[in-house]
Amino acid sequence: MGVMGDISRKLRRLHRTHPGDRFGKNSAFSVRHYVDKRLAGITAVQTLSRLNRAYPGKDTTYVVDFVNDPEDILAAFKTYYETAELADVTDPHLVFDLRMKLDAAGFYDDFEVNRVVEVEFNPKAKQSDLAGALEPVMSRLLSHYKAAQDRLKSAKAKLGSPV
Repeated sequence: MGVMGDISRKLRRLHRTHPGDRFGKNSAFSVRHYVDKRLAGITAVQTLSRLNRAYPGKDTTYVVDFVNDPEDILAAFKTYYETAELADVTDPHLVFDLRMKLDAAGFYDDFEVNRVVEVEFNPKAKQSDLAGALEPVMSRLLSHYKAAQDRLKSAKAKLGSPV
């Protein structure tokens, strides 16, 4: 099953999008929906439009849809909004490609992934629990990133190129 297992199954368990559920109906702060059901017509429009609710600090939204065809979703919106368009529709395999790259990089192990998953699925967990579970991996990644930036800066300085 690999380090992260079946990513779509785990994402769908984390935040399922169903019309009228707590993640779709009243969450102005929601920035993402993971869709695992067929959406059509007004149901598609109402469910996905809820992401557009304003909230302080919210400047973008994401939809990861495991079921629906983007053209079907666009057709549903065009029924109500003639100028509707889809932006940044991506290849769904990009999620799996990224997962493979991250798995291969070795910044985390099975224990660390499972620790984060347990916190995410624990309804009594606090934000501090999640921060604690992520901290070792985050520190490792940030340290690696800073070292790469320093190497780039040094290489550019040797070549006389502005940073």
